[in-house]
Amino acid sequence: MTHRRDAAARHALVFGTDGYDGAKDTQRRRSVDVRLAAEDHHQTRRGRKKLVANARDLRRNFPDAAWAIRMNAEMIAAYDFRAKTDDEGLNRELEQYIAHKSEPAQFDAAGRLSRQQAARLVETCRSVDGDVWPLKRNTGALQFIEGDRVAIPAGSSLPRIDDLGEYRHGVRIDRDGRPVRVAVCDREGATLKLRRVLDARFFWQVGYFDRVDQTRGVSPIAAALNAFRDASESRELALAKAKVAQYLALVLKRSATEPLGDATQTEGDRSATSIDLGAGPQFVDLDIDEDIDFKTADVPGDSFLEFQRHVIASAILSLDIPRSFWDETQGVFHGNRAAVLRYVRTTRCKREPMHRWHREWSLWQLGVGVRDRELSLGRRDFRDIARAMRWHWLGLQWWDLAKDTDGYLKLIAACLMDPEEVALEVGNADIYDIIASRARVEKAASEAGVALSYQASNTQATLGTADKADVDAEGNAETDDE
Repeated sequence: MTHRRDAAARHALVFGTDGYDGAKDTQRRRSVDVRLAAEDHHQTRRGRKKLVANARDLRRNFPDAAWAIRMNAEMIAAYDFRAKTDDEGLNRELEQYIAHKSEPAQFDAAGRLSRQQAARLVETCRSVDGDVWPLKRNTGALQFIEGDRVAIPAGSSLPRIDDLGEYRHGVRIDRDGRPVRVAVCDREGATLKLRRVLDARFFWQVGYFDRVDQTRGVSPIAAALNAFRDASESRELALAKAKVAQYLALVLKRSATEPLGDATQTEGDRSATSIDLGAGPQFVDLDIDEDIDFKTADVPGDSFLEFQRHVIASAILSLDIPRSFWDETQGVFHGNRAAVLRYVRTTRCKREPMHRWHREWSLWQLGVGVRDRELSLGRRDFRDIARAMRWHWLGLQWWDLAKDTDGYLKLIAACLMDPEEVALEVGNADIYDIIASRARVEKAASEAGVALSYQASNTQATLGTADKADVDAEGNAETDDE
């Protein structure tokens, strides 16, 4: 026996023991599935379908979840195009061409969505379904394939060329894990029918990936679906309870065995108990053994409302949205400002796939334009033009105009940012366009004899953090020197 204990001790010393609580099973929580597999194998065909259906249902019927999804799409997918070659004429031509190709008739094969609308829907689809598959058409338009349409329905037969190779939820991958074939289905009511299998190079896959061996994207709100569902159902139950409380005015407590009858009847056979809740003075005439309890309608209570806010706040964290975005009354200025800065930094990796998709689409459109002779590059090098095509995230609006202006001016003075970068970041504007526009305005004002004054803005820009009380009536900063 001693020999066995010594052997166990030596085994623990060499190989270690489970020191992590997360690796231990207890009766207080469900057992963890110890099978380690690729992320795609953690979902059956039916399981993935239920996950997508659950997320879509919440988006349709629960306003807090729908708002979070819309807010995420608005913040992540807002991009604008700028051409930055050394030829101003070419820049204008490229920008006009991309603007033309962004119109619904040119951008969407169905002719419904502009580029801006489609970008937000692409982000919405990958947030709800996990991924979305824009398909490049020979016409230069895109056809958008929702994630659930990329599948191999039960009983479907693949073409002979696609019999070999591993398929993961409708996507065939090679030995390196790269998608090579995509199975696209048509909708027939609520069912799917395999239409065709296409080469993966005709698609862009825009999705959310959390593991390196993952083939299909998974919605980031998958971890919050139960929380959203619980919040939705508890809110419905609380509303039903509030309605009952509104209908129920009082509870009559009595020890008599005979029926009460109609306590509000005024003529004929009536109860000894009389209750009048009509207009004017209200009275209740009770027997000696009777008592009443008036019911208030303070339902739901403050504790329920606070718990509801906590559940929603934790659920929207699945999309990295701070609580202050959802409830502006929470927190103070500096805390909310810090939350905004963290949000911008945290979502940088989420914006990168959308930025890459915009850039690859514009390069594809450049080739389509040259092919169809809609765009002439002359002797210009294609690679140089490609490097000069920029997509800029529209970012956030100014948080505090005076403080932000002062901060950016200090960054420019310290050579940490340049005016062109600031103009793009805070207003999605080209500073050279601003200069040219201002010159035209000032010229027109001079010709018309109108005096333009920039005194207020110039004073703020010059003084920086100077206190308002230290500025005299003429807009000059007062100093200690006379």
